Amino acid sequence: SVTLFGAGHGFFSSLVGFDDSPKEENDPDLLFCQDYSNLQKERYTNVYWQVLGHQFIEYDDQGYIYDNPYVLRGLTVQGVQWAFCNVITGNWHPLTWLSHMLDAELFGMQPGGHHLISVALHTTNAILLFLMLNRFTGALWRSAVVAALFALHPLHVESVAWASERKDVLSALFWMLTLYFYAGYVKRPETKTYILIIICFILGLMAKPMLVSLPLVMLLLDYWPLGRFEESGSRPLVSINASLLKEKYPFFAIATIFSIIAFLAQNKGEAVISLDEIPFLNRLANAFVACHSYLGKTLIPLDLSVFYPFPSHISLWKSLGACIIIIIVTVALFRVRQRQPWLITGWLWYLVTLLPVIGIVQVGMQGMADRYTYIPLIGIFILGVWGVAEISGSMAHRRLLLAGLTSAIILICCFVSVRQVSYWKNTSTLFTHALVSNPDNYMAHTVLGRESRRDGNPDKAIHHFNEAIRIAPWYQISYINMGDILISLQNYDQAIIFLEKVLELNWQLYEDPYEAHYLLGLALSKTGRITEAASHFEASMRLNRNPGTSAAYCNQAFMLSKLGRLDEAIVYYGKALDINPANVECRNNLGIALAQKGRPDEAVRHFEEVLRIKPDFDVVRSNMKQAQIQMMDKKSTK
Repeated sequence: SVTLFGAGHGFFSSLVGFDDSPKEENDPDLLFCQDYSNLQKERYTNVYWQVLGHQFIEYDDQGYIYDNPYVLRGLTVQGVQWAFCNVITGNWHPLTWLSHMLDAELFGMQPGGHHLISVALHTTNAILLFLMLNRFTGALWRSAVVAALFALHPLHVESVAWASERKDVLSALFWMLTLYFYAGYVKRPETKTYILIIICFILGLMAKPMLVSLPLVMLLLDYWPLGRFEESGSRPLVSINASLLKEKYPFFAIATIFSIIAFLAQNKGEAVISLDEIPFLNRLANAFVACHSYLGKTLIPLDLSVFYPFPSHISLWKSLGACIIIIIVTVALFRVRQRQPWLITGWLWYLVTLLPVIGIVQVGMQGMADRYTYIPLIGIFILGVWGVAEISGSMAHRRLLLAGLTSAIILICCFVSVRQVSYWKNTSTLFTHALVSNPDNYMAHTVLGRESRRDGNPDKAIHHFNEAIRIAPWYQISYINMGDILISLQNYDQAIIFLEKVLELNWQLYEDPYEAHYLLGLALSKTGRITEAASHFEASMRLNRNPGTSAAYCNQAFMLSKLGRLDEAIVYYGKALDINPANVECRNNLGIALAQKGRPDEAVRHFEEVLRIKPDFDVVRSNMKQAQIQMMDKKSTK
């Protein structure tokens, strides 16, 4: 598939003059290629090659990679222990953590290296999918087309181009290996092969628990193409051999254990949304509609987004119609199973593998996600490829027609995927694209507000935060961001209003309100309300679920210094700098704390280091002068 794309994309790019490079954030034509004559600046010879120049995304990548102290240190004994014993992101996937640590060991925090490994895993998955399907069916070219669609379809871009979604491509690797070895086991049952299958299955679950549906897929493959079910014209329904179920008992048992672990981990990470917040019927309605939406985006992959907000309202007729269509298609394909068994197998593969992520157990506030289709779409590709091949069986010039159709579809996938990958270049490009796709995307407004603040544009940031609050007045994080930027603008009274609103809301989405308590304490301290500020600082320290990051240590140190506990503050500043020595704000605060403790010589050394890293940090020059005066006074008293 990679070779096919190299030739196909080169031809298609030169044919239309397509430029893969994203335009400026404010360009109204960001999503459209209306003037091909101006799109000649840059080309890539592979759909995913451009990710080597991409940055990390300010959306999960910080917690997974560049602000995670255990990942930053690379592969260490302490890191391995942490990977197996913690659920910081609401997931227990130690193999994924070890993968990120290995990346850090090899590439440091250079994003291109991390992206390269994800692309290599995706490429390996496509090759394994081809080998696995060919081993099951013996249909070389059909297997190759399914693998090419898997490799190049735009819906799979998110799983590959987003560094945090390493768990998708890594778990899929073991999914493919499990089924590849299973195909061999069916032909030649051996205990060592069976054990190898179980090991691959467990490793896949340790990368992402979505593999819990794999035992059901194994049963589907037993039906077709393996033909291990008992079925004849005299039997109205499919009959499963008892031995087939017995063979899968260990897999179902392991899947059950990992399902429980995943649910407990997500609950501990407070990622599971309660039924009070999103009622069950709303989830069910969204699940039916999402099944159709994924199929629509498979056929016409437009308006793809990094975040699809959970719909505030789904009409009864829309959800009921979606449910009826799914039932009708399932019944229709079941009725023709003896003539075209691949249809029901491909369709049920799609439905079964979507079940863990369809939202009945709602994790996060997305209504759907492109990454959730990484494995399920294989079933649709099987259904489509085998179906088209069979329908065209009696046509004249069949091979020529199929070759032309396949080439056209692959080229279209290449064209759209190249463009979709380009949106993942950086945070601003990605979320601007999400906002153009859906102007009411509150998450896109929130992230772009943060980006605008980092770029030194507070007015634009406030606009985005206000829009996020307007669209989703229940979303706490927008209020936290608004309070934070108002504090930086010294508008403390307004900041207090927004931050107090956070504590009034009942939603507890991704984190405890420790950050709101911290910021509220900071704003209150600036207005002279020290006693109230102290209570919020204490609450923030008590509620922080993730105390091991550089930012958390630095914040905790700052709070301790505000409470007058300078010795403890100095310790926490030191921990923060152990993780991130280049944190100039933290190092400046440490220097201030040391000076306050009567250790001006140590303070001066830290101030000098800050100026070495950031020479234009004028406040530090003032702090250093005061510390130097303190040093001279200290010497004169001696």
